[in-house]
Amino acid sequence: MSWDEEINETDNGSHDVEKAANRKIKPRFSVNLSDSDYDEVKEYAESISMSASALARMLLLKEVKHNPKN
Repeated sequence: MSWDEEINETDNGSHDVEKAANRKIKPRFSVNLSDSDYDEVKEYAESISMSASALARMLLLKEVKHNPKN
């Protein structure tokens, strides 16, 4: 259950809601990039006001969901 679903489906106080919203995403794997590739990705991510890791997650999930394995 996502933190926003917890907010809508429970009678928790604001402290409990804040704890749910601040949960960290656990790293599942890493991607190794050359220094030049990393700099290029980081520059692009910053230009769209996003972290490089958030951009990577978004693009990976988009690829998996739009190109499912048959």
